[in-house]
This record gives sequence, C-alpha cells and structure tokens, in this order.
Amino acid sequence: MKDKIIGKDKDFIVGKGYIIILGSEEILVYRGKKSFFALKNECSHEKFPLSDGIINEDKCSITCIHHGAKFSLNDGSVLSFPATNKIKLYKVYIKDTDVYIDIN
Repeated sequence: MKDKIIGKDKDFIVGKGYIIILGSEEILVYRGKKSFFALKNECSHEKFPLSDGIINEDKCSITCIHHGAKFSLNDGSVLSFPATNKIKLYKVYIKDTDVYIDIN
C-alpha cells in the first residue's frame, strides 16, 4: 500500500469535490456526509471529467453529465450506459486529522 497525505480533515467541506494531482493522475476527491470518495477524474466512456458530474450519496453513484453514464462509488462498476468500462477508485481514510489516499 502506498499512501499519500492529501490534506487535513478540516480542509474538505462536506458536499464538495476537490481535484488532487498525484503524479500524472488527476483525482476527484469528494467528501460526503459519512465518508470520502476518490476516483480518477475521467469518465470511461469518452474521457470527460467526472468532476462535472452529479454525485448521489444515497445511491452511492456518480453520473457523467456529458452522456449520462452512471458509476458506482463503491466499486467503480457501470450502473448505466453508454459506458461499458468501470472507473478507477481510490481508498481514502482519515488518521488523526490527516486525510490519506491509497494511490496503488
């Protein structure tokens, strides 16, 4: 496991997404009411940024606004077409007041 501190707990506002650049990867980090979600900021359908998307915390999903593809924030799987490939997710956790992301 390769973990990277991406900020302090207080730096992330509930209901807001943040773009984090780690190496060549652009990652969308979203702080929900109960947990964090982190995913590659790219729809698997046509590579549009998912940071433009709509997150539904109750259904634990994100919908790309460009063509309507929907993905699970639990495992990255496709929930609706036109996408056919899953998206890449990252594990995020808090230790003390630091927020970490597993970038493996």
